[in-house]
Amino acid sequence: MKRTLLNLIAIVLCMPPTWAAPGKAEMRLHCLSLRFHPGTTTSVGLNYSLEITTDSPAASSLNGELAPLPPGAPSTHGCFYRLSGDVFFEPVNGSFYLNLPEVKDANTNLIADFFEVDQAVSATTTTGAFEDLDRTGKVTTIWSREAKSKTGTCRLTMDAYGLTFNLAYEILEFAGTLTYSTAQTNVIGSIVLTNALRKLSGKVDLAKINPNLLGLRAGSWTNETGQTLTYFNSEELDRFGSDYVDFFVFKDGDLATGVDDYALWLLRINDPNDANRNGIPDLSDVPVPRAPQLAVTRSNQQLLLSVSGVIGKRHDIERVSALGGTNWTVAVSLTLTNDPQTVAVPVPANGNAFWRVRAP
Repeated sequence: MKRTLLNLIAIVLCMPPTWAAPGKAEMRLHCLSLRFHPGTTTSVGLNYSLEITTDSPAASSLNGELAPLPPGAPSTHGCFYRLSGDVFFEPVNGSFYLNLPEVKDANTNLIADFFEVDQAVSATTTTGAFEDLDRTGKVTTIWSREAKSKTGTCRLTMDAYGLTFNLAYEILEFAGTLTYSTAQTNVIGSIVLTNALRKLSGKVDLAKINPNLLGLRAGSWTNETGQTLTYFNSEELDRFGSDYVDFFVFKDGDLATGVDDYALWLLRINDPNDANRNGIPDLSDVPVPRAPQLAVTRSNQQLLLSVSGVIGKRHDIERVSALGGTNWTVAVSLTLTNDPQTVAVPVPANGNAFWRVRAP
C-alpha cells in the first residue's frame, strides 16, 4: 500500500494584501449632558417641585437635560426650569446657568472624572445663576457621586427663593468593543456598546489622516429597540499614546424624548494593538502585510484544508506531488467568506502530496 504524505510546504504571496489582520479596541462614549430627575422640597410648611429641561418648560413632559453651553457662555452648562409650589397660581418658568466642578482626571485617560461612572465625585461646590419673570438670583450647587455609580446628587439652592432641592442626576456612558480591519488610508469596523439599560451597535468608518489623527465619517447605529441614531463627522480623533479622543455628536441622543437632545459626547478609543511595535497603535499605523495561512488535516477519506486570510480576497490552494517540483497545479480556488474557511478534498490516491496557498 502506498503511503500518502500531507505537507504544508510553503505560504506564498504574489502581492501584499491590502488589509491587515482584524483588531479589537476598547471604545467608550461619555455624554456631556446630565439627566436630572424632578425634585421636591418643603419650606415653612409649603411644598415645591423643580424640573429642568432643554425643551420648552411649558411642555407636557420635560426631558431632564442639563446641556453643555458653547465657549464664552456665562457657565459650563445651562437649561430651562419649571418651578411649582403651593404659593404659585401656575408654574414659574425660567433659565439656569450652572457650572460643573473643575475638571479632574485622576486616572489620566483624557476623560474628566465627573463624566466617568468608574470615578467618584467628592462633594464640590459651584455657583451659577437663575432668572425668571419673578426673580433673578444666585444658584449654589454641591455635587457628589460614588465611584461605580451612574447616579449622583446635586444639592441646589436658589437664594432669591430661599429654596434648596436635593436633585438626583445621572451621567450617561456607553462602553464596549470596536472590532476593526485597517488598510493604508482607512479603517472599517463594527461596534457593540452597552450600559445598564441600553445598547448601541453598527458600523464604523475611520479615515487615517496621519499616525496621530483619525477622522470618523458620519453614519448611524441602532439601539436596543432597533431605532436608528444618526451621528455626524468627528474630524479630529487625536492620538495620545494608545488613546484617540474627540467630541462626538448625535443628531438626537435620546429618541425617547420629543426633542433632539443629549447630542454632545466625548468619544475615546483605546487600541492596545501594535503589530510592528513602533509605538503607534495599529488603528492609525500603516498596516503590517498579512500573509495567508494553510492548515491540512485528514478526516477519513478526505483532507480538510483550512485557509486563513483576508475575507473577500481570492485564495488558490495548489498541489504538487514531489517536494522541489515546479509543476504546481490549482486544486481549489476560493474567495474567503470566513476567516478561517475550510474546504474538503479527496485524499490523493497515489504518492505524496504537498500543498501551499497563494493570494494572487
